[in-house]
Amino acid sequence: MEPARMGLDISISGENLTLYIALKEESLSVLKKKMDLKLLYEQLKRLSHFALPSTAARCRIVEVKVDQSMDRINGFQTFHCERPGQLKYIDVKLYEALPDLKAIDVWLTTENWQSKTVVYPGKLQVTIKSGILR
Repeated sequence: MEPARMGLDISISGENLTLYIALKEESLSVLKKKMDLKLLYEQLKRLSHFALPSTAARCRIVEVKVDQSMDRINGFQTFHCERPGQLKYIDVKLYEALPDLKAIDVWLTTENWQSKTVVYPGKLQVTIKSGILR
């Protein structure tokens, strides 16, 4: 049985930071053994931040949406950052809503760079390499 994983795509474009989440059927079937689908969905909807950008970037949430279908939960949060050049890291908060997750697969994309990493319960930070943001 595949452990419960979640996808998190982080997109940084100009002053906008968008976090896209995706919980697919395979992971939902594992998580549903401990918590029903409606509760999983409610936990994610109630989460004030999927992730928190470094405070120096002065980001505030401008839009949040979480959708549920039979076999997946998707959502996004969009931040507007006054100082995007100060985005040094992003602290992932999804384990607070879904403690039974085992890993979060992260894609970080900017206008001129992309990387893939995995965030585990013991290491919750996605580091943003200096020089990749204008």
